[in-house]
Amino acid sequence: MSPVGIAGLALAVAAPARATEVDLGTYGRAYVGGDLNGGESDPVDVVSRPTRLEKGPYAEVDLIFREEGAGDLKWRAVLTPAITGDLFHTTGEWTADLALRNLFAEARGRAAGGRWTAWAGSRIWRGDDVYLFDFWPLDNLNVVGAGGGAGSGTFWIDGLVGANKLTGLDYQTQSVGVVTPGSVAEREVEVLDRQRRIAALKAGGMLSRGEGVALRLQGYVELQTLPEGERLVGAERVPEALPADRGVVAGMQLSAWGWADGSFAHLWYRYGTGLATIGELAVPTTGFAADRTLGAAREHLVAAAANHDAGRVSVLLGAWARGYRDADGVEADWDDRIEAAAALRPTLWITEWAGLGAELSHQRFTSPGVDPASQLPGAPAVTRLALMPTIQAHPGSMGRPQLRLQYVYSHQNDDARWRYPEEDRRFATNHLHSVGAAVEWWLNSASYRPGGIP
Repeated sequence: MSPVGIAGLALAVAAPARATEVDLGTYGRAYVGGDLNGGESDPVDVVSRPTRLEKGPYAEVDLIFREEGAGDLKWRAVLTPAITGDLFHTTGEWTADLALRNLFAEARGRAAGGRWTAWAGSRIWRGDDVYLFDFWPLDNLNVVGAGGGAGSGTFWIDGLVGANKLTGLDYQTQSVGVVTPGSVAEREVEVLDRQRRIAALKAGGMLSRGEGVALRLQGYVELQTLPEGERLVGAERVPEALPADRGVVAGMQLSAWGWADGSFAHLWYRYGTGLATIGELAVPTTGFAADRTLGAAREHLVAAAANHDAGRVSVLLGAWARGYRDADGVEADWDDRIEAAAALRPTLWITEWAGLGAELSHQRFTSPGVDPASQLPGAPAVTRLALMPTIQAHPGSMGRPQLRLQYVYSHQNDDARWRYPEEDRRFATNHLHSVGAAVEWWLNSASYRPGGIP
């Protein structure tokens, strides 16, 4: 082939028929700290959703590919690997926990004066969060499936269907070694295969929108089902029947924003039953009814989050309360509880990028049962005060990237101390101190929307 032909072939391969845009995004955090005795800082928490002050390292990297389709169709494909676990520089061990948080493609278009979306793959599907406690009270699913939605500027509806097959405890899947006729070698055969099926739907609309405060109301419903199955137990491989199970979530969210730059407020209520009270990625270990189902479990959750940025002062708020009863029917059960937590983080901005912050939080739970360790009734509680000099890229509570130093004082009551073995240093005192440094960022993230405001 002539040099001209080679050059032409190279240009044809290098120049795609359609232009594809590639974006990068990321979310991440890291923390290092120690107590005042030379050891690593160990946070003390008594509730299921503690504050995020001393959370361990975690990072996501978003690869986002965009392309124009026929007509006004727009496509994007999102790939998000995530890493968590102990850092190499902390332990000296070359290990990490790696997962794919997103692996999906989505089409977006317009029709009848509105917009629509359709997607398939594996993704994080969620709405707004309580930032100070790092959790999503209502719509927060990790699914493999498909979904889509449609809406206008004032009303929208969005839904998905998906499935999973969690490993562990021979609950949804089990494989055993068998010897096939005419062979001496074993091979693995899957004898239990029951997928958890998940369907969710959310719909919302604007109650008001304009120059003043905007109001948005959203409803949410979720269904999880698990078919019956049979697993083999013990060396004798005795068959054990696993009954079908199900769970439902229903909830509402009211949001407001617009009274100041960066301001927002969210209020949630969520009611869950059965399988849906433990989360879509959890394998239950306790709390079963006599028939080995979770259908009688009940959960009520209320939560609130708000932020107000006013010149040199920002105030960030988070709070939640949860009542939970499992399915075992035991009246005096330590697993049944009412738990709650609240946190307030004010910041005084010295400049647009430097501030002096503080955070005050309290967490507590009560239960009709007795503490398994002390064999006494108890109400574990922790009060925490943190001081946080901060520098960040943008002003306001949610400005990121952010670097901060933090001193954290935690007071735990005697009931909270009983959660630890006597050999644990956290059992020895009601007063704990830590000093550390933290970093957090989100840059063009495909999964995280700080504040959740459009």
